[in-house]
Amino acid sequence: MGELLFILYFPLIAGAVVIGLFVATNWPTHKPNIEGAAKSEPPGKIVALICVGVITSIGAWSWYEWEQLRRDPYEFYYRLTVDISDKMGRPVGIDVVVGCNGRRGYIIGGGLGNRGRSIDPVQYAWAIPDGHALSMETFPGSDMYSACHGGTTDNGRIARDWLPFVIWYDDASSLSHGLAYVTQDAYVSPRAQIVFHGARINRATASEYRAFKMRGPDNLIPPYLLDQKLTERMAITSDATPEMVADPTKAWRRSGSLVCRGVVRVPVPPVVRDELSKWRPTGSAKYWHLEDSLPAAIFSEIPTKDVGDGIFMRPDTPKWSEERPKVYPMSNDGDLNRLTKATFADGSYHKEVRIAAEDLGFMDCGRKAPKQLEAAVTGRQIKPFDYVTETCFINDLLIGEHKKCQTYRSSAFAFEDNDYAIHERQFRR
Repeated sequence: MGELLFILYFPLIAGAVVIGLFVATNWPTHKPNIEGAAKSEPPGKIVALICVGVITSIGAWSWYEWEQLRRDPYEFYYRLTVDISDKMGRPVGIDVVVGCNGRRGYIIGGGLGNRGRSIDPVQYAWAIPDGHALSMETFPGSDMYSACHGGTTDNGRIARDWLPFVIWYDDASSLSHGLAYVTQDAYVSPRAQIVFHGARINRATASEYRAFKMRGPDNLIPPYLLDQKLTERMAITSDATPEMVADPTKAWRRSGSLVCRGVVRVPVPPVVRDELSKWRPTGSAKYWHLEDSLPAAIFSEIPTKDVGDGIFMRPDTPKWSEERPKVYPMSNDGDLNRLTKATFADGSYHKEVRIAAEDLGFMDCGRKAPKQLEAAVTGRQIKPFDYVTETCFINDLLIGEHKKCQTYRSSAFAFEDNDYAIHERQFRR
C-alpha cells in the first residue's frame, strides 16, 4: 500500500515542483518608476517560491516516511505462544510473532480501528487436524499497551494467568460461525473441544517477525476482514450469488464483522430483591423481561458487570471474585449460519440464549449476512438501517417481543426469578 501511494503521489509532487519553478523563473520582474531604485520581487514570484519549498518538503517527508515503513513498519515486536491441545491430546497451539507500532499513529493498510493500524496481525486463525480451525486475538486485552512497550509474562507486566480470546470453528474452510471460549469454565465443559494449558508473551525482533511472515502458517482470515469499516460496507453492498443463496455460509468472505454474542448472569443484591419482585409481571416464568423502566433506586443497585472486567482471567487469579459473572452464548437469526427462508418470517429476528451447565463460559460467534443475500434467501427486503423487532428466548422460553429486548433503564436482557440479572454482551472480531 505504501508503494502504491508513493507511485500515485510522486508524479503530482514532481509536476507541482516543475510548474512552481517555471512560474518563479518566468514571472516578469517589476520595474519601479523611481530612477535608481532596486528592482523588487513581485508577490506572485515570492508565493511561487514558497509553494515550491513547501511542496518539496512534503515530498521529502513522504519519501522518508515511506522508506521508514518499508524498512521497518513497527517499533516493537513480541512473540505470543499459546499452548492448546485437542481432546485427543494433540498439540494445536500457535506461536505468533506480532509487530507493534507504539509511536506512530497509523500503519498504512491497517484495519480494525486503532488496534488494526498499530498491530500486525491483530487476529490470527490457523487450521488444526480433522478439518477444524482456531482463531485468537494476538494482544492480551487491556494489557495491549504493555505488550507493545516491553511487557512480558516473565517480567510481570502481562498477567501470567491471562486467558486469550480463542474461537473454535468446526470447518476450517468456512469461518462463518464459531464458538468463543471466553472463560476458563468453557474449557472444563462437556462441550469443550480443546484444552488450554497456558499463554505467554516474550520479546521478539524484527528479523523474527519477518521470518514468521515468510514461513509461518497462513492466516485463514483475509486481511480486509480485519477492517471494520470495510466489512460494514460489504455487509450492505455485497451481491448475492446463486451459490451463496443455496448455502449462505459461503458468503463469509464478503460479509460483515464476526460478532460474538452472549449474556452475563450476575446476582441481584439482596437489598433490592424485594423491590425488584414488585416489578415482576404476575404469573411470569423463571426468566422474565421488564417492559417498564425500573426506578433509579433499584436500577443503580443492579450490577452491570462488564464482560471485560476480569472475564478473560482464569478463575484462580485474585482478580476474580467469588461471584464472578457467568457467561452463556446467544445466537442471532441475522447471522449466516442461521439464515434460512424462515428467517424474519414473523417480522422479527430471533435471539436465543442457552443457559445450562454445559454452555457456561462460551459465546456464539457469527458473521452478519449481507443485506442483498438476506433478501434473496428470505424473500423479504430489509433496508440497511431499518429498526428491526427482536424476539428473544432463553432456553426456548419467550421472554420479549418488541423493538428492543432490553429497556434502557433496566439495563438487563432479562431476570432470573428475583435473584439474577442477565445482561447482553457482544464483541466484534
